[in-house]
Amino acid sequence: MEICKKGSWNAPHNRVELLRFQITHPYHPLSDQEFEVVSHRRYFTDDRVYFFARGGLYRSVPAQFTYLASEDVFVAMSAGRSHFRIVDLLELTKLLEKLRT
Repeated sequence: MEICKKGSWNAPHNRVELLRFQITHPYHPLSDQEFEVVSHRRYFTDDRVYFFARGGLYRSVPAQFTYLASEDVFVAMSAGRSHFRIVDLLELTKLLEKLRT
């Protein structure tokens, strides 16, 4: 399946411009590498980008690890001033309490 940037999905055409993306997550092993999108699927809360990695391996990454996903509202609002969301810190507190007992 090829993904076009523009044009009709049901009309035949000879030139298909493939959509490329870059993995932007700083700790991902494929960070800063560029790939062609095979598919971009959204299922409920799961948003993943599928691609062929070097060596022909069919892989997927969460869309938020790429610049294809829209910017997280918390990240935009905190503007680098906070590294953790309140919800995540509360969840961490619960996990630490379980470990302590």
